[in-house]
Amino acid sequence: MPKAPSGKLNRPFVLDRWLDILKGEPPRMVDAPVLHHYTDAFGLHGILSSNCLWATATQFSNDLSEIEYAVSIAIEVLNETSGSKKTMSPWEKVLAEHLTQLFATPLHTFGQPFIVSFCEDGDLLSQWRAYGGTSGFSLAFSPLSQGDRVQLICKDGFRTMVKKVVYDHDEQRERLRFILKRLIKLVSGFSFTTTSSKGASAHVELSLLLILEMTDWACATKHRAFSEEKEWRMVTYPKGATLVGTSPENYEGVSVRPTSKLLLPYMILEPPPRKRLPLIEIRCGPSQFQEQSARAMNILLRKHRYKKVPVMLSAVPLRV
Repeated sequence: MPKAPSGKLNRPFVLDRWLDILKGEPPRMVDAPVLHHYTDAFGLHGILSSNCLWATATQFSNDLSEIEYAVSIAIEVLNETSGSKKTMSPWEKVLAEHLTQLFATPLHTFGQPFIVSFCEDGDLLSQWRAYGGTSGFSLAFSPLSQGDRVQLICKDGFRTMVKKVVYDHDEQRERLRFILKRLIKLVSGFSFTTTSSKGASAHVELSLLLILEMTDWACATKHRAFSEEKEWRMVTYPKGATLVGTSPENYEGVSVRPTSKLLLPYMILEPPPRKRLPLIEIRCGPSQFQEQSARAMNILLRKHRYKKVPVMLSAVPLRV
């Protein structure tokens, strides 16, 4: 693959053309309802005391089978799309090679975004079970996105979005076909060769664009067995995963926190200056210390200036 010329890249003409192709596309985000974030006592204390949420790198997800599921669909659709073409132009071959390479290294490719997960239901048995009846809490947030506006920002990130997870297999495939058809249209419009100086720059831009588009799709793709969760995700990217650049120095804003099992990279999502997180309710999960947790929660909320946030108790029995 040709190397991009040294020095500063020209204006990202690949991205400019891509944005032109996407004009009239359905919105990438839809208005979010009230959403609930489940966490434990340590997580909740950290959220209230820091007035922010921590988005974790997807490659450190609790269930890497989510990435494997998305990759399996992507490879299937890619083979279907490539197989339907009798001949391919040089740039179409480059596109196919880029995509094949991305899917061959899914942890690197789909590990670029950082996410925070939410559910539409704030008192869901399957979520409480994840905390073993010890110290689970659900935090209810007022709508985190309206139109193209997001309530929380990542100062050192790029393109923070709120995505509704899609569980329907056909809808997942159709969305990916939509993207691939337009990517083919993108490269078919290149008037320069793959080995030219402009072509070398296009290789770099195209690779980064594909990371963004494929991860954007993958972050909203999940097996239908999890559909009960009605999950939404707030997604952000480090600048190193964008057209700003690819060197390690561009990963500013990525911190690392310890857990009992491993070290987790994360990025901070926070409200605008002098604002509090848009919390509207906190629910204490089923446990033998539920009422004690509620009393302590009210103290913690007042201490951190969340004076009007009600504390509720889960209606799910402790032993189910």
